Amino acid sequence: MSSTTSNCREGHTDPAATAAEPACYVFDFGPERPRITWRQVAARRLSNSLCRSAAGDDLPDDLFAALDYVLRDRPALDSGSPSWCERLLVRVGLPLPPRDRPEPAPLPPQDAARITACFRRVTRLLVQIAPYRTGDYPTQQIARLCELEEERPAETDVFGYLRRYAVAIVALLDLMGDDG
Repeated sequence: MSSTTSNCREGHTDPAATAAEPACYVFDFGPERPRITWRQVAARRLSNSLCRSAAGDDLPDDLFAALDYVLRDRPALDSGSPSWCERLLVRVGLPLPPRDRPEPAPLPPQDAARITACFRRVTRLLVQIAPYRTGDYPTQQIARLCELEEERPAETDVFGYLRRYAVAIVALLDLMGDDG
């Protein structure tokens, strides 16, 4: 008996069997598990192949532009000229004392709406294709993306929200890897 039919019990065949198929092709794994025919195995393989093919579709081009726009250093609002003390320290060659990081320039509302829509569209796509492009199912990353998709930030926190969203997308893209 070959290794492909070793789990098959003698005499158990599918009534719809054709002459081209082997006489014994029903797998029986015990009374508590259902039988699986070769047709079901082939259908599952085909389904998996189609899903992998759909997962191979490229991500939208505007995603990477939006990620770059959100994650790059944004110019800060002008904090004015250096104080006389700072100018003296620079002239003498001493380091400047540490400063608080200035707030970045505000994000225009139309850009925030465009980027948010892009991220939400990509989230739906990533939830569908990520399981086929990662070794293990990325449960935490997908849950984080779904939380961020449902969140509606206040106008004062839009930039922080978009940065958190972008980092979550990049984390999932890192897990998915590069297929070439």
